[in-house]
This record gives sequence, structure tokens and C-alpha cells, in this order.
Amino acid sequence: MAYLLRKNTLVVAATVALVSGCATEKVDERVERNVEFSGFYNEISGNLSDGSAVSGVAWFSGGRPGGDFCLQTEETVCSGKYSAGISRRISGEFVCSNGIIGSYKTERIPEGDFVVPVKGTGSLSDGRSARVVFSELKRGSGTTRCLGSAKS
Repeated sequence: MAYLLRKNTLVVAATVALVSGCATEKVDERVERNVEFSGFYNEISGNLSDGSAVSGVAWFSGGRPGGDFCLQTEETVCSGKYSAGISRRISGEFVCSNGIIGSYKTERIPEGDFVVPVKGTGSLSDGRSARVVFSELKRGSGTTRCLGSAKS
């Protein structure tokens, strides 16, 4: 009986230590910052259902399984990732600097060696929706406002 009591005490002590460690560890904060991109990219433009303008950039570099995108409105900056696979329709999620999260669906068409985005729709956690269009595929580099890790 004493053995079981000691064993359970160790398990409880280990659990308390683990939980305490988790509670004091900082969560990776995300902050607005300028991000440099290079490779292939599309400019994004559109509107939210309340009439607010949306703009941004989606980009990828060869050899990577996916790409990144950053969107800006007058009030917030949003970021997400997307698959660079051959699917003509893709979907995913994004996060914004004001705490809003969203999901997107993008339609793409074959163009040479790529499947390029043409138009997209989004749903935001605050009830708004979005419609965007993509520019032709470009190659180059630039800087855009994005949401990134505070540690980077």
C-alpha cells in the first residue's frame, strides 16, 4: 500500500510540474510586420461583404509544397498558407491581427507548368464574407505587410 501511495504521489507531482511548466510558457505571439517575398506571386484584390477593400499577395518558391499569402484591409492584416499541388480547387484557413479567423476557397486554372489562382471566396469569424481576384502569375520579389511570429 505504501508503494502505491508513493507511486501515485510521484505521478501527481510530475503532472503538477508539467502543467505548471505549460502555464508559464509563453504562447508564440503574432505581430504585424513587413515580409519579403520572392519567386512566383499573384497580387490579390477584392472586397468584404461590408464594402471594405482587401488587397494582398500570394507567393511560392519552386520546390516547396505550398505557398504563403498576406491580406490587408484598412483595419487588419491576415496571413495564411496554401497548397501548391495540382488541385484546381483548394481551401484553407487564415488568421488576422485583430483576432478574426477565416477560411477560404480558391479556384485555379492550368497555365503552362502551373495551376494558377483566378478567384477566391472567404468566410470570416465575425460573419463577413469576401470575394477576391488574382492577378496574372508574376516572377520577382517585393515586400508586403503580413502577420508573423514575434520571435522571427
